[in-house]
Amino acid sequence: MRRSLVVLLVAVLSLSGCSAGGSAPSAHAPSVASSASAQSAGPAGAGTGAPSAAATQQSAPAPAATAQLVQFSRQGGLVGRSELLSVQDNGAFTLNRLKPRPARQTGTLTAAELANLRQALSSADVRELPKQETASGMADAYTYTVTYGGYQIVAQEGAVAAPLRPAIDALSAILSKYGG
Repeated sequence: MRRSLVVLLVAVLSLSGCSAGGSAPSAHAPSVASSASAQSAGPAGAGTGAPSAAATQQSAPAPAATAQLVQFSRQGGLVGRSELLSVQDNGAFTLNRLKPRPARQTGTLTAAELANLRQALSSADVRELPKQETASGMADAYTYTVTYGGYQIVAQEGAVAAPLRPAIDALSAILSKYGG
């Protein structure tokens, strides 16, 4: 039941664009629909299919988004935590806590924190780890989900593979420091 809830939570948050690099339309970038309709409409009765004057005006380009480095979620524990952390390549992060007290925090990791996190993630070699690691007989254990390098691993406390432990510890430290 808890595993299904974790998978559902990660899927919903991923689809809702909670990461800092989301693709919400901005005032600086015209949406595809408005550009296409302006190009095909043209002046009334013209029927040329040529872009109208409004469609040919260019807005300033939106700032380039950086790629996501890692997404990490932690659920469970004695207080029933539910937290999602997204860290971008440049160290910018977004932390969403759903339980116990809903909160959203954004910021930037220090250079040392980012270097430590990168080292821990690259050392984990997630391609070689099991996609799911479950422990039995552990009440109120945390369930972690790590998405890195195109791979996703779900692990319960007590069954975290040794190569993944430094990454879990680094990500948990970021949650503790910035999540309050």
